Amino acid sequence: MKGTAHIIHHGIGPAAVANAITSSALANAGMPMDTGEETFAEHLANVAANSGRLRTRSAHSAQLLQKKRNRRSALLAADAAFSRAFKNRSTTLSSSNKARHSAYATALAVESPPEAHPTYATFALSSTSSFAGETRGSTGSSRRNLIRDGNQEVVEQLKQTCADSLTGLTVHVAELSLQSKEIDCGGTAGLTLASRLSEDSTWSVLVLEAGNAHLDSENHPLINRPGQFGMQIKNPEYDWGFKTVPQKFADNVEYTWSRGKGLGGTSAMNFSVWTFPPKEDIDNWEKLGNPGWNWSNYEKYSTRAITYTPVEQIDDPSLPTEAFEVWNSEKPYGDGPLHVAHPRRILDVDTLVNMGFPKSRAPYHGDSQGTYFALNNVHPTLHSRTYAATALQERALQRPNLSVLVGAEVTIILSSDSTKDEFEASGVEFLHGATDKQYRAFVRKEVILSAGSLKSPQILELSGIGKPSILAKLGVKVKVALEGVGENLQEHQFIGCTFASIILTVDTELKDDYAEDTYDLLLNSGQQAKHVDLYSKGQGIYMTGIVNMASFPLQRITSEAKALYDAEKSRIRQDIQEGKYPPGLAEQYELQLQYNQNDALDCELVSLSGSLSGPNLPRPGKKYYTIIGFLNHNFSRGSVHSSSNDPRHPPQMDPHYFEHDIDLQVFIKEVKYIRKLVSTAPLKDILSDDPDTMELNPGSDVQTDEQIASWLKQCLSTGWRKLYVVVLLISVDSGHGVDTVGTLSMLPKVQNGVVNSKLQVYGTKNIRVVDLSIVPLHIAAHTQATAYTIAEQAADIIKGLFVP
Repeated sequence: MKGTAHIIHHGIGPAAVANAITSSALANAGMPMDTGEETFAEHLANVAANSGRLRTRSAHSAQLLQKKRNRRSALLAADAAFSRAFKNRSTTLSSSNKARHSAYATALAVESPPEAHPTYATFALSSTSSFAGETRGSTGSSRRNLIRDGNQEVVEQLKQTCADSLTGLTVHVAELSLQSKEIDCGGTAGLTLASRLSEDSTWSVLVLEAGNAHLDSENHPLINRPGQFGMQIKNPEYDWGFKTVPQKFADNVEYTWSRGKGLGGTSAMNFSVWTFPPKEDIDNWEKLGNPGWNWSNYEKYSTRAITYTPVEQIDDPSLPTEAFEVWNSEKPYGDGPLHVAHPRRILDVDTLVNMGFPKSRAPYHGDSQGTYFALNNVHPTLHSRTYAATALQERALQRPNLSVLVGAEVTIILSSDSTKDEFEASGVEFLHGATDKQYRAFVRKEVILSAGSLKSPQILELSGIGKPSILAKLGVKVKVALEGVGENLQEHQFIGCTFASIILTVDTELKDDYAEDTYDLLLNSGQQAKHVDLYSKGQGIYMTGIVNMASFPLQRITSEAKALYDAEKSRIRQDIQEGKYPPGLAEQYELQLQYNQNDALDCELVSLSGSLSGPNLPRPGKKYYTIIGFLNHNFSRGSVHSSSNDPRHPPQMDPHYFEHDIDLQVFIKEVKYIRKLVSTAPLKDILSDDPDTMELNPGSDVQTDEQIASWLKQCLSTGWRKLYVVVLLISVDSGHGVDTVGTLSMLPKVQNGVVNSKLQVYGTKNIRVVDLSIVPLHIAAHTQATAYTIAEQAADIIKGLFVP
């Protein structure tokens, strides 16, 4: 594995860097200029000072590289000729200057520019070079790794910089068009994986990200202020803004599915909730044919990326020291770059306890049944969101063997003709820059897809890997027939029930402890300004997060649970006999039904201080309280497929919401139970007692099961949605899914699997998938922590360190 190169692209999900940023914005992106003892906090404080040095070094780099023009001209070549050059070189090069120049001379001697491909300029990346920064002088000093934008001048400098040495990875740039293809590592899982792989200095890692960097935190408060979660929704700078096809079983509603666009992917725009699934959910993955993917390993890898700061270590009187046990420690736990802690709001859970809910015994040790206070991705001293991009920035972005290119949207994976039996990836094509020019990046070892559950299948299909019937419609030649690509889609859904509070209006003077504040405050422009100032002092509503969680089986809230599951079992058994299910789905359903009988955590309630529901809008000057009901284990299965052979067209998403009626019935039971909760002390004591105004949504006119079902279909959300109370321009729509899994399932091939337990795509020699699309069966938890965990385990698998 030594001396190999990995291309990792994430054009949508949580871990890559992308898109056009100006030179000054590039400097402000926060790239460390020194490798000394500077702390992360000090580094952020010195970003402005660093910007001048970055520009100076880039200018000096360009001058030095210009002197090598004659030598670089020998590198003009086509794909095949350059591949031969690599095959004639040693797989491992010494880090000494002499060895590098010797290898460079060898490559020049082998390579000659063939006349058949006059439009390609070829340049290379090595483990000692990167996409920009200082050139390597005679002293052999390390290059700096900088995020690059889509400016053509910068791209030309990029070519010059990379041509200095030829170890590992080549990038071909076409003269007239620049195209980007998602190769793993732009979002949550991708950046985490890139950070781990680049720990080995003999490997070179390239990350391609379709969005912008967003690392200059002062210019992106929508990302960095914890209390502004979800505010990027429908903002094209941060959100891809996908939509489903009209849903046949949900009154033909089209649902919005938001996904993070930028470095860090959706980890930069989600609600920052850090939760773990129950032990049984993860063990089910292994039962489906994936050795080593079990709770024991999940627990091991889930804590590698984080540093947990307990309440006792945070100087904030608003946080109670009796917060629930997390890791049995009063000292910080872990040494990872991703910080998790309790946010600046802990709401009581007495109402749930009074309704018979136990307090969860070990929510971060595989037993999350009951109610507990969830952790958030919040830095305990900087008071900002921590996510995949800040984690990479803190630990890995300065490494010379890690290159990150923003504004680079991967379109297809290129294949080599050297192997007939298997698809061997030679690189990717990607779109880059304001005019979407086409580029090619070539790789010697592996291509790793981390583009997320919606884009990773699209990339495979446009590369000729997928269902033959789908590829035929696209006009794409079948290279690897895999029926499971884009299938088995599973999505978390939620619905919010909102109630009016009797405590204070937004115009009332705030109390010192802020315990009664809600996000409704921010509808008032004066309160917005006030809380921006408070945030700078580590106070106010922008410091808060979502913390109250309750996970439970359906049996806890309705006596009809057994009858509902028995009816579903009968339907599934009948469908199996009639052969209605594709391979593998029957096995999933059998496991799911068995799990339900053993108190699977199918339901979740989350409380929120503010309005998060529809269709009725909050009234100005009033405060609201929302209880959100989640469905964790859907029976309905959907799909996502390419809608066109043009990679810029969004994929076609069809989740088949409520195709299995039991999904709808579980929601109806949750809504009825929420109404019982708000009539129970102490929650009922803070809510309005006016029956006409107390319930904002669904509203007093929605009472029967049929009425509740109709409201659910119109107002259902999938993952999260924009808080009405945080914006002055309020819009009502449905959707905003984020917890999509299963579209490239890790299952045996005979069960419609796409990747094996080593995450290798069946029928390919060197393509892996590392993101939530590999999850074969959904979990009773928000998926952010699981995305990081998958990446951490994948890193050991790729390094050859993992033993099932």
